[in-house]
Amino acid sequence: MMMKSKHEFELADNLKRILSEQNLSLTSTAKQVGMNKSTLHGYCNGVIPRNLAQLKALADFLDVTLTELLFGKGSEPPAIRGTSLVEGRYELIIRRVDDSGKNSNR
Repeated sequence: MMMKSKHEFELADNLKRILSEQNLSLTSTAKQVGMNKSTLHGYCNGVIPRNLAQLKALADFLDVTLTELLFGKGSEPPAIRGTSLVEGRYELIIRRVDDSGKNSNR
């Protein structure tokens, strides 16, 4: 049997477990989080998410941390140079782009 590395990404297993524990369906969860059911289904089947904001919204809805969702209950988040890869505050910058493709400073 193959051992999992300390910080192996376990989103699919964790998500299925949490949904089952909370008696939630893919359809209702996806609707509440504002994502496509197919996206959530993909996460349950091993698709690696690309949208951190959407993943954070999912964790918030499920009332778990991103670390728990990604790596399992009781896990420490992986770190690079002493900084957590997952936990913390994030800033989303939305910048209007004009029709010519140049950034607008307005």
